[in-house]
Amino acid sequence: LTFAPMDSLSLFAGVGYVDAEYTDIGVIPGVSVPIQESYMFVNTPEWSGNLGAEYSMVLGDMGDLTLRADYSYSSEVANDAINTPELIEDDLDLVNLRATFSHASGMWDVSVYGNNVTDEVYLVSGNADLVNTGFSVGNYTRGEEWGASVTWRF
Repeated sequence: LTFAPMDSLSLFAGVGYVDAEYTDIGVIPGVSVPIQESYMFVNTPEWSGNLGAEYSMVLGDMGDLTLRADYSYSSEVANDAINTPELIEDDLDLVNLRATFSHASGMWDVSVYGNNVTDEVYLVSGNADLVNTGFSVGNYTRGEEWGASVTWRF
């Protein structure tokens, strides 16, 4: 859903619901721990959503300044097919911010941004071999990120 109450302001929101379930599990050759029908699908949250706002203002003959903030939510997800408890990520809330100056010529932009500004550290993938090695390995985000970018059009 996008709503623009005025030319310079856009508000947006979205929601997602997935009712994913295994209905027929066959034998998978070489898999020592079978997938159960009650397991969650990998990287498939039941609920997800987002909302945010973007505001643009004209800065005279210099160009435009656009400010943006967005929030996203994801319910818990499994990071491996066998739903290893250490690899299940809880509900997640993320906030991102961005400010972009666009030169009046349209030839260049400068942006400063913050991704994951609340510094959430969360699993993005993982693998477990508890039967053979007894280990599970997870890959985490870097957490809070701040940066800048320059775009030049030619």
